[in-house]
Amino acid sequence: MFEDEYEQNSSEKEKRPVSNKDAITQSSAVKAAIFVFGLMVCVIIVYVLIFAGGENPGNASPTPNNTATSGSVTPDPNATETPDQTLEPTPTETPFSYQRGDENEKIRELQQLLIDKKYLAADTELSNTFGPKTEEAVKLFQSDNGLEQTGIVDNNLFNMLKNAPEREEAFTLQRGTTSDKVKELQDLLIEKKYLDLGGEPSTTYFGAQTEAAVKLFQQTNGITVTGIVNNTLFNIIKNAPEYSPPAAT
Repeated sequence: MFEDEYEQNSSEKEKRPVSNKDAITQSSAVKAAIFVFGLMVCVIIVYVLIFAGGENPGNASPTPNNTATSGSVTPDPNATETPDQTLEPTPTETPFSYQRGDENEKIRELQQLLIDKKYLAADTELSNTFGPKTEEAVKLFQSDNGLEQTGIVDNNLFNMLKNAPEREEAFTLQRGTTSDKVKELQDLLIEKKYLDLGGEPSTTYFGAQTEAAVKLFQQTNGITVTGIVNNTLFNIIKNAPEYSPPAAT
């Protein structure tokens, strides 16, 4: 019996070391497996970081901008080209001067203007020649507008004619005339300081005061003193400055 217990104890003692050794071996294997697994995980992470675009931003090269580069802009093929905004200088009309005897296509245009403004007869035949009828019509226009009667047309006179109203039918105003035109004349003479009606309104009657005012205007402006007003004198008054009485001596 004692021998059996001894043999049993001896057998258990022999078995224990064997079990501890196996446990150590198994533990080492597990650790090795964990190490290998961890190493593989590290390798995978490093691979992902290097080859899958996960580089360190501090060492990464900047990605070129495909839409713009330093100092230049990539043109848009669909963009509409903007026209040049630089303003071209407005061309000016070439200076000209025409008088009796000249020939030019511009003279035909001048004659048509003179017809439109009632300074030339409507049946006047247009031509490129500046003849005596054209000269007479130009002088009449100059006279009606208080200008020197030279019969010469330059750029300024041409444009004045273009912007002028139609010429009124010929009229004559003198003492004793009753007309709406007389009232217009009196208003002009009042405006130009040649007529003073003492605060009374203007009338359609050409009386002694109106005649005296017309004569004063003619005398002051070196015109033959008649006291009679026609189209030409009416327009001269219209374009004249205000009257300034001479200083007393």
